[in-house]
Amino acid sequence: MNAAVERLRREASQLPDDEREALVRVVELDLDSAAIPLQEATEVEDAWEMAIRDRVEAIHAGKARLIPIEDVEAELDAFVADLAKA
Repeated sequence: MNAAVERLRREASQLPDDEREALVRVVELDLDSAAIPLQEATEVEDAWEMAIRDRVEAIHAGKARLIPIEDVEAELDAFVADLAKA
């Protein structure tokens, strides 16, 4: 890592979590802008925001099937173990 990147990393680490998250999104959009037009990237981001809102609403309305974290972790552990075998 060069000195400029390290300095930016240190400075970014001092930001509040929400500002760091916003910075990551801006950098990701900048990186993706060469491959994806800004309009399309914005549409994708908007679609994700809508999907998140819909899922939160489904949870609050009792329409979502929630899975205990222990079950999710066990499934992930089994999946990773299977990958390691391959």
